[in-house]
Amino acid sequence: MNGLQLNPCRLSALLLQSFSALIFLAPATAFVYKQTNTCTRIRHHWVISDAFRCGSTGNDNAGEYQDAYGRSIQGDATNDPLATENTAPNLDPLVVCGPSGVGKGTVIESLRNRFPPNVFGFSVSHTTRQPRPGEVHGQHYFFTSHEDIQRDIAQGLFVEHAEVHGNYYGTSKKAIEFLQGESKITILDIDVQGVKAVKESGIPAKYVFIAPPSMEELEGRLRGRGTETEEAIQKRLGNAASEIEYGTCEGNFDHVFVNRDVEQTVDEMVEVLTEWFPQLRTIQRSDSGSDKTKKTQPTDSVRP
Repeated sequence: MNGLQLNPCRLSALLLQSFSALIFLAPATAFVYKQTNTCTRIRHHWVISDAFRCGSTGNDNAGEYQDAYGRSIQGDATNDPLATENTAPNLDPLVVCGPSGVGKGTVIESLRNRFPPNVFGFSVSHTTRQPRPGEVHGQHYFFTSHEDIQRDIAQGLFVEHAEVHGNYYGTSKKAIEFLQGESKITILDIDVQGVKAVKESGIPAKYVFIAPPSMEELEGRLRGRGTETEEAIQKRLGNAASEIEYGTCEGNFDHVFVNRDVEQTVDEMVEVLTEWFPQLRTIQRSDSGSDKTKKTQPTDSVRP
């Protein structure tokens, strides 16, 4: 027989040696697996502090800090890319919706004034309607033509668009990407059609609806503008009824606010937003409450 032959005694000796080696290596293997598993778990939570790197024994006396999501982390913040609020990647946009005249514009402005300028970014929409008195191109809207916006919509450059009262409104993808690149919470002030479009796009977002105390109050605010014809007012009131029905239907929005008083509404919004974005708890402006004694008349300078 030409095959390899082993003496039974020699074979028993080899098996005994292999078994001894396995017993010796088992603790080291378990240690490596444990360290690798720890690093995988930590990285899944985006914490890459030196105290938790593979092979590190850690430091029980390391300090504690909060990352961009408000979590308390044991260790050194030096090498943690989320150790400051300005490094959080792609914070979910905040979608604000409500009928014309409910005061969305004033609420958004007051909310932004509660925080430093680098916290919120307002996504400026495109529209084909004519500017109202005081509105500035690039600040309140990008005013454009029907032809231009239809071309851009056809090229897929808008995350949402709608035709309201005979005019187009839309939010460009570049506007959201630009603000997310600056680690800002992007505010989208859009109507119900826009909300449905954003949901269909699959973009993660937080949705809030601002409702009026009553239809009578809403009509009074629309007439108080002094910029609408009677026909336009009636048209907006007709649309408002269906918008409020959708906005207050359970499940369509993450939270509904009734705007009786602007500052009270913003107080309620801040409380909710700090649950969604924990980093907001520590970065409110120290003078944010200085204007709370002023009564602000709700206004809308945005769509529709």
